[in-house]
Amino acid sequence: MSGLATIQAFGWQERLQSSTYNLLDLSQSPFYLLYCIQLWVNLVLNLIVAGLAVVLVALTVTLTEKTNAGFVGVALVTIMNFNMSLANLIKYWTMLETSMGAIARIKCFVEDVTPESEPVVPVELDPCWPQQGRIDISNLSVSYGYVSHQCGSRAIATDVSKREDLTCIAERVTSCEARREDRYLWSFGKVRTR
Repeated sequence: MSGLATIQAFGWQERLQSSTYNLLDLSQSPFYLLYCIQLWVNLVLNLIVAGLAVVLVALTVTLTEKTNAGFVGVALVTIMNFNMSLANLIKYWTMLETSMGAIARIKCFVEDVTPESEPVVPVELDPCWPQQGRIDISNLSVSYGYVSHQCGSRAIATDVSKREDLTCIAERVTSCEARREDRYLWSFGKVRTR
């Protein structure tokens, strides 16, 4: 038994959701940190280019008789293109570095991990095997916790013959007693297999 039915039967929804959120945060933190560093480098580059533009405009204003307006316009457009080129360089460099890191991890995995042995060929059993087979369960008590009075079910008895599977499903319910303690209702079912 696995999957959603088991999670709901044992009341693990909140714990599983919390665990999933923690794993998601853990897996996304490197991507988030890389993105933050990339934004910080872009900010620094933008400030450097803005400083260059301010210096250019200051030189143009102070040296008005020695500068040409057309050349100043071309210089400002060149500085803006330089800024965009630097931003693209940082963006593509981080993408390349991330991809190279992934390739390096795959290469290490392929080189370092030893391959598992060949799968074992299953033994061919006689179709009538086992000739006799039976499991008898009698006077079984199921509880949760360590206190015996919090028993979910008492005196369970069942038997499992050959080619039968036994499935046990627990459902957590709250009783209407004064103590409002949690209990499990267990149900057993046999599935005939061939």
